[in-house]
Amino acid sequence: MKRAGIFSIVLIVISQNVKGQDLNRTHNCDSLYQTKQFFEFRDSVLDWQESPSPEHRYFRGLAEAVFNQPSKAVKDLTAYLDHTSHTDSVSRLGNAFDVLGTSYFRLYQYADAAKTYREAIRRLGDEIDSSQRLDFENSARLGEILSGAPHQQIMAESTGQAHILPSKAGKYQISVKMNDEVVDSDLIFDTGANFSILDSTTAASCHVKLLDGTISVGSLTGNPTTAHVGVIDKLDIGMISLRNVVVLVFQDADLSFPSIHYHVTGAIGFPVIEALGTVTFTSDGHIEASIRQRKTSSTMRPNLALDGLNLVVEASYLNQLIPLHYDTGADATMFYPPFLRRFPSVLTNADTSTHKFSGAGGELINAKAYKLRNLQLQLDGKTISFDSVKAVTDRVNETAEFFYGNLGRDATKQFSATTLDFRTMSLRLE
Repeated sequence: MKRAGIFSIVLIVISQNVKGQDLNRTHNCDSLYQTKQFFEFRDSVLDWQESPSPEHRYFRGLAEAVFNQPSKAVKDLTAYLDHTSHTDSVSRLGNAFDVLGTSYFRLYQYADAAKTYREAIRRLGDEIDSSQRLDFENSARLGEILSGAPHQQIMAESTGQAHILPSKAGKYQISVKMNDEVVDSDLIFDTGANFSILDSTTAASCHVKLLDGTISVGSLTGNPTTAHVGVIDKLDIGMISLRNVVVLVFQDADLSFPSIHYHVTGAIGFPVIEALGTVTFTSDGHIEASIRQRKTSSTMRPNLALDGLNLVVEASYLNQLIPLHYDTGADATMFYPPFLRRFPSVLTNADTSTHKFSGAGGELINAKAYKLRNLQLQLDGKTISFDSVKAVTDRVNETAEFFYGNLGRDATKQFSATTLDFRTMSLRLE
């Protein structure tokens, strides 16, 4: 009896310790994901060795989506949502529905994306705030508009070689044909665009099919507006052709900046760029693409992640890993408040400055900033040096809340080439 009693006590203690470890791990994963520490989040999920529980599949699905495995994310998040309990938070459920819907869009399963967002609205109801509900409504509407559209497809003369894309040296812009019509102006090659975009004049001249219905979006000028949803039957980029490319069509005025006499014809967005497989930006201003099959096994640690459809890279400063937003359209690198909070010593020899950014309605706002001197980052085993780089003290955009900065072309042009490999989720500097 005594031995049995001691044995029971030992089992209870072990059980309590295991439960405590599970709670700590769950709390850690939640915290890392919510604060967009994606690389640490992935490591924590990979360390989860037990048989998959609904909770494990939730975290695993999020990690798979962040590191560009949408098919796996769909399986895990669907399994989680089929086995939720009353203890699951609204935040967790909202994340699961949102990432599942985005993954369906990534797979061109538009009707499934629409159903996912409608189910999220039905199940969460008034428990989500008006902003998230509006986002879900808009995403559901987009999926419904596209529900009959065929999947995007890509073709090239050879998938085993690099294709130089037709672009002007030194500019991240490319020349394209749409439905066999030459587009008069080059389009911006923009990884930060969730979909490709066009002005209405170009869409009409290139016979882009407009679907019934519009969605609410933010325009390049900073003002909220509506856009028509269209499908480009055939998009030619040099020797590479894509079929059934989704495009958002704006009124010309929504893509115009009269004060500086500038107009944007359109942009090639993330769904097209990711489909190219591996994209290389050379120091002489050219863009190359190499289409190849997705690698199913790789021991390489990814240093590239997706925040929605925005790119995040893992760099290091003073041997400490930091996440940076990466925007191929940004000329200059900039650091954000989290960087200054973590490394206050960088302000020792800094000069005060200001930074102008666009607020609501396109209004220009001045933010306090510093010019940091002689700063070095490490990325992909290489050193990036800045004689002078700006750091803002205010939250100038959504990415400035959690990320340590935005990596611009001034950083990558220090190397002969920068390669984005969407199969291994790696950024390589050469």
